[in-house]
Amino acid sequence: MKKKFRQILCVNLITLLRIPLTILFLAETEAAVTGGGNLWSFWTVMTAGCVYASDFLDGRLARKWQAVTEKGARLDLFCDSVYILGSLGLLCVRRVLPYWLLLAVSGKLAEFLICSRMKKYKEKKGGRVYYYDRPGRILSAVYYLTPLLVVAFCRFAGAEAYSLLYGYSAALTGATVAVSWLKFKKGAKAENAFGKEILRNESSVSKSPDPA
Repeated sequence: MKKKFRQILCVNLITLLRIPLTILFLAETEAAVTGGGNLWSFWTVMTAGCVYASDFLDGRLARKWQAVTEKGARLDLFCDSVYILGSLGLLCVRRVLPYWLLLAVSGKLAEFLICSRMKKYKEKKGGRVYYYDRPGRILSAVYYLTPLLVVAFCRFAGAEAYSLLYGYSAALTGATVAVSWLKFKKGAKAENAFGKEILRNESSVSKSPDPA
């Protein structure tokens, strides 16, 4: 038990590292997008790399040590949200990104939380679990990479950076809406098929002859 506790604690501490790293990343991003030069851009990349390494390592170790817990998953989601929403919020305040991108990403996070609650409720009731959202996972990875991509745009795209970033924001917002629509469309289709299956089973039971 002590070994398992230490493993879970180690995983959670690696996850929590993303909070101070996020604060450091925000300070470096602030300097980088306001004309801080190559040095700040370099440190921004290095800090972002540490954030990504923390996210990869805590999940890898949790699965290897079988130390996956519900509290750990919540902590992981919280730290991810702080990094993504904090970075996008700063870039919106600095008018590097439009606010509607932040609203779209926040809406996607709220959707994930609601669907997770629905999934747990259905599992308790013995229902069928919601389908695997692979496009949503890919989109989450894009959200994670976006702050670093923005710094790269600002550093290397020159005068065209802002027009390119607004085009990128429009494309990412459109992808967010499309993925959410596809998710709920497939979910509704799966629910409909599950309901028809239950009706068929009930019908076959009612038609079966009673034993003598």
